Amino acid sequence: MKTLLFLLLAVVTLSSCTKTMYVGRLPQTNFSFPNANVTPLNKVTGEASKVKLLMPPMVNSAMVNEAYGQAMSKAQGADGLINVDIYQKQTNLFIVQIMKYMVEGTAVKQEIGKQKLN
Repeated sequence: MKTLLFLLLAVVTLSSCTKTMYVGRLPQTNFSFPNANVTPLNKVTGEASKVKLLMPPMVNSAMVNEAYGQAMSKAQGADGLINVDIYQKQTNLFIVQIMKYMVEGTAVKQEIGKQKLN
């Protein structure tokens, strides 16, 4: 029985694979007003994941919003993100498919109407 369990665990482990894909870079996630002072706060990361059986899960807007929200919550008073790198990580464990959506960027605070326009 132990041998069968070990063999099954070995098959699941050896048949799994993980791949991380760089999706791209966004200059900003929220609109910056022309007369606003945009102050960088700190580097932040956020992620969202989804698990499915047999079929690979697709990234949807709920996952994207969760990842952005998690990243912005790590900096107090953040209004948006700039210089955002986006990654997707897909892990296949036999019949279980895991999709992770990850964002890395700089959180910023925006003060609207503080610059003088000529």
